[in-house]
Parts: sequence; C-alpha cells; structure tokens
Amino acid sequence: MLYSCLLTMVIFSTPPNINDILPAFRDSIIQGNGPGAVEMISEHAVHVVDSLLAHDPQQIVRIVSYFGIELALPSEGSTDAKQILADILSDPSVAGLVMLMGISFGDQISSGERSFIPVEWGFPGSRDTLFIEVTVEDEQWKIDDYFETIPSGRGS
Repeated sequence: MLYSCLLTMVIFSTPPNINDILPAFRDSIIQGNGPGAVEMISEHAVHVVDSLLAHDPQQIVRIVSYFGIELALPSEGSTDAKQILADILSDPSVAGLVMLMGISFGDQISSGERSFIPVEWGFPGSRDTLFIEVTVEDEQWKIDDYFETIPSGRGS
C-alpha cells in the first residue's frame, strides 16, 4: 500500500513530457474543446489577454475577425479572459485553420532557463516557424508566449 501511494505521488508530482503539451493543445482545438485548451495556457498568458480586454477590447475583436470569428465581448468593466479564450478556441473556424495549416512540432529547445518548442506551420511552399514558450505551472507544462525567434532575455 505504501509503495502504491509513493508511486502515485511521484507520477503526479512530475510534469508530463514537455513535447506533449502542444499536440494536446492542438487536439483540444480540433475537437472543439476550448475550455480544455485554455487549461493548457499559463496564468501569465491569460493575464495578458485579460489586460488587453480591460484596456483595448476592440483589438481582440479585430484579431479574431481575421479568422472569421464574431466575438461577443462581455459588458464594459467585466472581463473573463478564460471564457473568451475558450469561446475563440472552440470556434469551428479555428479548428479548420489549425488542420489546414499542417502544423508540426519540433523537439524542445532550451535558452537559459526558458523552454521553447518550434512549431512549423503554413501551406506547402509557404512554411514558417514560431517558437512557443512553455513553462511549468502547478506542476504542469503550460503555453506561455510565442515568438518569431527565440528571445535571449525576458522582458516583463
């Protein structure tokens, strides 16, 4: 019994494989599980969206309109970044775009104490790479930010 308890504690105390977070995120979006995808986003990233909602909510409307999504924002003074992100990531047009872009993931790259996963995306003949920063939060890997190149230092 003690052995089982210790084994369970070890299994659940270590983060899952870093290379599993982005495929799981993609799969949640394709399945229309926006709330599940949002659970894979760091609190820092959610805070950035919440701040944008508080200061310039129309910017989010403009961004998602590029993907054919009509976004209903909450009433003024009320922000719920997680719910808005879940609504966006649940939209079928986002799932379609994710499938169309032929997304593929590379292996984790370290830069100092930071971790990044290269993501190749685009259409045949026109491919590009983004670097998704992932971080451990609550003993789980979470998506934190993205960059065109791996940054050398973190600006706060």
